[in-house]
Amino acid sequence: MLDKIGLKGRAKEIVNRNFTTIPSTERVVNARRRIINRGEDVLVIRENQDILGILTPKEIAEGMNSFRRLVPDEKQDSRIRNLLVEDIMENNYLKMDEGSSITDVSTNLYKEKERLTLISDDLGEIKGFIDQLDLLKKWCGDERSTTSP
Repeated sequence: MLDKIGLKGRAKEIVNRNFTTIPSTERVVNARRRIINRGEDVLVIRENQDILGILTPKEIAEGMNSFRRLVPDEKQDSRIRNLLVEDIMENNYLKMDEGSSITDVSTNLYKEKERLTLISDDLGEIKGFIDQLDLLKKWCGDERSTTSP
């Protein structure tokens, strides 16, 4: 539906900057702590200047679920500490320029059936991401600022 409403503006106007970059060799338990304790929405997985993938709470939940199904109960405690981000990260992700129209971002998310897209500047440096919630906020406006108790 969001791909049909014609949101005005550019991606840089609504980009969510609540992300950080981590190496693919970081342990999942540490990445999970970053998301929970620091409230980071997206972890961008990098090696040198290359983006290898992304990690969100969804990938962590799916990865942990698979881990529990595949690893026998008696070995889970010791093996969970060795699970790396590269084992569960999402390798397929969208990346768009911050000058892209918000309508184009919405259309691409819909067409590709993705939850979010990374947003980069003209030099290819990641500036943040836009997810479906960011698009809904743009479409609806921030109702919390206009309503009173």
